[in-house]
Amino acid sequence: MSEKNKHIYEEFESYDDIPASEKYSKPTVFGTIIKFTFYILILLVNCALIFRVCMAEDPKSVSSPQINDVLREAYAENEDFAIKTQSISYFYSDDGLFYTTGIFFCPSASQLQVTLRYNYRTMPDVLICDDLGLGYDTMDDLTDEERTQSEYNSLTSTDVKNGEYFAYRLTDDDGNVYDCSDKTKLTRFLYIYQTLVFDNVPEDQNLYLEVYIIRDGEPDFSSCVARMNIYSLEYSLSDYDLSSSEKKELSK
Repeated sequence: MSEKNKHIYEEFESYDDIPASEKYSKPTVFGTIIKFTFYILILLVNCALIFRVCMAEDPKSVSSPQINDVLREAYAENEDFAIKTQSISYFYSDDGLFYTTGIFFCPSASQLQVTLRYNYRTMPDVLICDDLGLGYDTMDDLTDEERTQSEYNSLTSTDVKNGEYFAYRLTDDDGNVYDCSDKTKLTRFLYIYQTLVFDNVPEDQNLYLEVYIIRDGEPDFSSCVARMNIYSLEYSLSDYDLSSSEKKELSK
């Protein structure tokens, strides 16, 4: 090895022996801040996605039927007692403001249960638009002047959350009307869930859930806010698998 090459080799060996802590400079304060900011942003985005997924999922209480006296009586008197559901068990209103899920039908009890969901933050504007005779697609364009012309101008989303502003009934293709016999309200995140029970409901009809506004304490059945085909003969029925606790509750 020539003296020149030997000298280069010795310099390389000497350089390679330098500890990593000395070979690389320490990160700057600015670089550390950028790194942790990046990690925090990733964490926040993931948390937001998880939260949105949780919001989109319905609570467990609406994914099973409510056991009541009518179902108990049918369970005691009918050996072929069954609760039916449909493979497609959710329907939106045409404007997308109302959503139905948790649809259960018991033929031997002639009882149908369905849960309606809506975002209570949007409901004040829905009520204002209905009061003014405007389409719900104009909610985003409501002016302050228009709002002051409505009796619902001072209504807040908290009022809607804590109060009752809608009435519900069921209709079929023959024009028969079925009033709600029981109602259970649940608030979760930004949504209100109304579990509705209807009795004396036939099995051989398409069924429609209709939503009406309550005015001065009485439902205004002259104006339908939303109408959804919640029980359709076009879709096949399947048996709801009763749990042991539900069977025990039915036997009481």
